[in-house]
This record gives sequence, structure tokens and C-alpha cells, in this order.
Amino acid sequence: MSDSTWIVVANSSRARLFESGGAGGAFALLRAFEHPESRAKGGDLVSDRPGHTATDQGRRTALDPDTEPKRVAQEAFARELGHALEQGRVQNRYDGLVLVASAPFLGILRAHLPDGVKTRVREAIDKDYTALAERELAAQLSVSVAR
Repeated sequence: MSDSTWIVVANSSRARLFESGGAGGAFALLRAFEHPESRAKGGDLVSDRPGHTATDQGRRTALDPDTEPKRVAQEAFARELGHALEQGRVQNRYDGLVLVASAPFLGILRAHLPDGVKTRVREAIDKDYTALAERELAAQLSVSVAR
């Protein structure tokens, strides 16, 4: 098993996956992910307007979606990240995992992680650090990675 820790820094539309060898170790960027669909407006994600039907209260859509299109896009991105983390777990490329994501997306991401990946999560931090440079990120997360 590897002694490294993987760190996922994400929001609903982009993520970076880093590897750290431990306390004081440098962060190495393994992969960057982009998911522009999660940034799009909900109406831009739907190809056509749903049909309408008349009711006593007025008009409404005949087929209201169960889930907002933007949420569906965010869940697809969370599954993509979960798949990449699962591949790393299967290949024993990391021992611990630190998740750093914006509060709404952190919950979506955790819900879509495979069970084997969930067992390696050391800490989950609800912050959006996606705009931080690697040096700033390393300073912010040095305590979490050292655990």
C-alpha cells in the first residue's frame, strides 16, 4: 500500500487531484478535471421545453423533471471524480484521501463515492479552494495531510 495521500480540491464545475507524501511533502498535481455543464444555467442544459397542460390553477409543464438539470450535471461530475478515485484505490496509489469542496458539492461528491473510496477518506473540508495556487493550498491543508 502507498504512503501517499490524495487530495481532491473541487467545486461543482472543476477539480484538481493532488498527491502528497505526508507532512511537509510537496503537493504534486495528478490531474485536473473540468465540467462546464455544471456551470451552465439549468435552461441551457435542457434541449427542449417540456409540454404544457392546463389545470384549474393555470398552466404547468406536463412532465416536470424530478431533478433539476443543473443538479443532474453536478451528480455526473461527482460520479466522474468517484470513478477516478476508485481507479486509484484499486491500484493502491493512495492510502488516505482528503476531500475539499464547496459545501453543496461536498455532499453530492460524498454521496457518489464508491464504498471502497469512502473508507479512505480521512477528512472532508467544506471550503472552495479551487482558486488557490498550489503553494497556498499546501499551506491551508498541511495539518489535514499530516494526519
